[in-house]
Amino acid sequence: MTDEPSTPEPVQVYSAATERTALAWQRTGLGVVIGYFLLFVASVRHGVIAFGAMAAGLGVTLAVLAVATFPTARRPRRDELDPWVLLLLIAIPVVALAALGALVAVISLVTM
Repeated sequence: MTDEPSTPEPVQVYSAATERTALAWQRTGLGVVIGYFLLFVASVRHGVIAFGAMAAGLGVTLAVLAVATFPTARRPRRDELDPWVLLLLIAIPVVALAALGALVAVISLVTM
């Protein structure tokens, strides 16, 4: 026997909050990706192919980044990104989606 005191291992508290948060981030990312692909379809129908290709490329890029960076319930908490970084990672594509959508709408109105 040794006289050294044993240090207890940290206890990991289980709660459903982490799973709900991970699902919310995933749902938001999926919604933005679907928005990009809907913008792609709308821009192709209006004949603005360049913006459609840009929307499709951004949608695919965002989908790949979402799989790589958004939290999952399986990933340990210490491996997750800072919530502010995640917010920024989703806010930028949302603003870009809004700007591209407005641009496609204006272009389709002007060319009619």
